[in-house]
Amino acid sequence: MTNVKSITLYCTEGSSDKEYQASIIEADGGYVVNFAYGRRGSALKTGTKTNSPVTIEKAEKVYDSLVKSKTAKGYTEAESGARYVGTDLEERDSGLSPMLPSPISPAELEALIADNGWAFQEKHDGENRILVIDTEGTKGVNRRGLFCSMRAEWDASDIAGAKRTVIAGEDMGDHFVAFDVAEIDGNDVSSYDLTARQNLLAKLVDGIDWIKVTPTATDKSAKRDMLSRIEAEGGEGIVAKRLSAPFEGGRSLDHLKMKFQESATFEVIRVNDQRSVGLGLYGENGSLEDLGNVTIPANHDIPTAGDLVEVEYMMRYEGGALMQPKYKGLRTDIDGKPSVEQITRIKLKQAA
Repeated sequence: MTNVKSITLYCTEGSSDKEYQASIIEADGGYVVNFAYGRRGSALKTGTKTNSPVTIEKAEKVYDSLVKSKTAKGYTEAESGARYVGTDLEERDSGLSPMLPSPISPAELEALIADNGWAFQEKHDGENRILVIDTEGTKGVNRRGLFCSMRAEWDASDIAGAKRTVIAGEDMGDHFVAFDVAEIDGNDVSSYDLTARQNLLAKLVDGIDWIKVTPTATDKSAKRDMLSRIEAEGGEGIVAKRLSAPFEGGRSLDHLKMKFQESATFEVIRVNDQRSVGLGLYGENGSLEDLGNVTIPANHDIPTAGDLVEVEYMMRYEGGALMQPKYKGLRTDIDGKPSVEQITRIKLKQAA
């Protein structure tokens, strides 16, 4: 087998040091696109994006899409692993990473209610944002760690010191919900326990009307009450945080989430009549899977083909469309082709 094209990418964030390899291999009269990934220096897990040989044109299309999706997430050819090095996103890199809770089941969340080492916060239905506040103003950082636009009227200069302050939360459109703080006037508070950080955060943003601090429940009764209230109000879910854990960007087992509704990001693959669009996801071999349609509410603009959108649903009929899909809005904070692999939360059910 001949290696036609290959690339090795790296991504280093905090304690994470990842490697990703992609290659086009000539095999059996055609071409396959293979990949390998894992922690740098360890044995890498391997796989293929083409289950059988394809034409060189198809292989290059799959390969280019794969590399683009990884570089959009911060992978780079630079061995330093520093995000976005050598890409057109390098100048927008903030050097910060948002907290990304790992999903858990309702049963797993139930076990944490009686655990005094864990606290609960409401999971808000906004866009993950980090606020960077300094003498130059207030800047936003999206879930990819890139500086992004913010509402012009969101000014936190009243709390700006000589050095920067870093607050994590959710952009809700008309206000900001803050759930943690990592840095205050250049002082790193990320290693403080959650209770201490919450106390500092509340004092820090007191009097800023567009920032709301999300409540934190720490005892069994308060956690039970919060869970019941959010479910009754039709809220999105709960984030459970280990009280002793530091503020740390990226995916973590010290920060967990349980959502009452299933939710995923889809690509718009067609625009229909009567204010609806078709939803698609990409399989391992780059093929596009049609997951049916969703109606666009009157208070939302109709997205165009190729846009990424967030949709809630009850479950997915096996091999088919979503059951009771509900349009939530555009996803402007992420890029790339949404994969079926990210939809492990889809519940399969045989169509009647």
